[in-house]
Amino acid sequence: MTQAVAELIQSAVERGAIAGAVGVWVRAGESPRVVAGGWRDLERSSPMRADTVFRIASMTKPITSLAALQLVDQGRIELDAPIETVLPALRDAPVLDGYGGDGTPTLRPARRPITLRHLLTHTSGLAYTTWNEKLLEYRRRRPDDTPIAGRDVRTSAPLMFDPGEQWAYGTGTDWVGFAIEAATGRPLAAVLRDAVLEPLGMLDTAFDPPAEPVRLAGLARRRADGGLERLDPASLPPRNFDSGGGGLFSTAVDYGAFLLALLDPTFGTGLLGERLWAEMGKNQIGTLVAGQMQTFEPERSNSVALFAGTDPGWGLGFLINPRAVVGGRAAGSLAWAGIYNSYFWVDRERAVAGALFTQILPFCDPTVLDLLDRFERAVYAGA
Repeated sequence: MTQAVAELIQSAVERGAIAGAVGVWVRAGESPRVVAGGWRDLERSSPMRADTVFRIASMTKPITSLAALQLVDQGRIELDAPIETVLPALRDAPVLDGYGGDGTPTLRPARRPITLRHLLTHTSGLAYTTWNEKLLEYRRRRPDDTPIAGRDVRTSAPLMFDPGEQWAYGTGTDWVGFAIEAATGRPLAAVLRDAVLEPLGMLDTAFDPPAEPVRLAGLARRRADGGLERLDPASLPPRNFDSGGGGLFSTAVDYGAFLLALLDPTFGTGLLGERLWAEMGKNQIGTLVAGQMQTFEPERSNSVALFAGTDPGWGLGFLINPRAVVGGRAAGSLAWAGIYNSYFWVDRERAVAGALFTQILPFCDPTVLDLLDRFERAVYAGA
């Protein structure tokens, strides 16, 4: 099967669809297997390798979520208590209701307090401009306003709806990171290192890029004609804080260790109690639908329709597919992705997990999604 995965990646490289990619997959009780193919960047300056470092973006979120649930296990944060007890800045988080005749935003108090569960499930009212037209319009009108005392304008935006009433992908997991820091009195980087990364041997995962630049995968952008062009890292948003929602660099080898831990109800190293381990994988949002996101910043993301027509749910940090994928993951599997077109899944029923890493904008690239589908099918075909 390793050869089959290698051929899939090489075929995509030869077609010019990607510069290179790394795939990792794991079965419970086994070590992760990794296949790298193609080139680290469009200049073909060095081959893609198993230890190539990627900007994993929102694949940071599950790691931060796990660290927060550890604190729940320890009684240091509560899932359903008002998070304002830990994060006073969210006590008076206002909801945007529209604009007055003079263009001034109409902000009102939220009808209920935000909880950690809201933050972990993207039901807090916090959003991203990329997939929320209402927030994008607010930022165009009021680029510097900070109605919430966050770390930058991204985390300082008002709520788009009352907590618990809608699902909208957003900055909630950044606030989870702030809650971890507040509850522990330590920087998020140190907590993640001690609580998750070092216990799992994820020594190449950090908020800083690798010391050896040759190990870092280059970025590319998909042109309208389907080709790729280099994306200058200097064009990315500045790093104002260690983002629990999207700031980590990692490797396929490291992330494979994390996926292996998610397959084991004891996390192999006792990282989380069985009750919360199981709760992570249960739908937490009722009849709300996750994973469907229209784009309003097409340079960053295509529109997203993951498992469209099946009403996906959301657990404590993960998208949940309600139906089995033909030739692939079982119903109830956990998944998510990073904006630079990296993706993972965790199939606890069949004890299989995998991830595919590229570094391409915009997100939800059809070519990479096709490669992901073929990769997943190859993994299960070799089971």
